[in-house]
Amino acid sequence: MLEKTAAAALLTAALALSPACSAADAGTDDAALSALLVGTWINPPDSPDFERIPSRETFLANGTYTYFEYKDMACRKLAERITVRWTLRDGILTSILSDGAILKDKIVSLTQEKIVLRSLDDGRSYFRIRSTACPTALKGAHTASH
Repeated sequence: MLEKTAAAALLTAALALSPACSAADAGTDDAALSALLVGTWINPPDSPDFERIPSRETFLANGTYTYFEYKDMACRKLAERITVRWTLRDGILTSILSDGAILKDKIVSLTQEKIVLRSLDDGRSYFRIRSTACPTALKGAHTASH
C-alpha cells in the first residue's frame, strides 16, 4: 500500500510540475531562437516576397534590427535604412516600427543558414538566408523547402 501511495504522490508531483517545465522550455527555445536570429539576413531573389528590391536585415542582441533597402540591383545605393525593435515570444517574431506599426511572423524554422517565416498579418510564407552579400549576387536556389 505504501508503494502505491508513493507512486501516486510521484505521479501527482510530476503532473503538477509538467506545465512549469513546458513554460520554461518555451522560454529557453525563445532564448535559443533569439540568439540564433542575431546576425545579417538577406531577402534572396527566390523568396516568395522578393520584389526585385534587394534588402537585408541585421538583428542585434539588444532587441533592434536595421532594415536596409537598395535602389540598385548591385546594392551600392542605399534607398532606405530603418531601425526596428523586435521581440520573440512563443516562436512569434514581433517587429515594432518607429511609427508604431507592428508586424508579427511565426518562425517556421531557423538554422544557422536560413529562416523560414509565416506572416501572421497576411499568411504569406517567405524566407531569408544568412549572408552579407547583395541578394542579387547569389548563385543557386534557396527554396523554402530546404
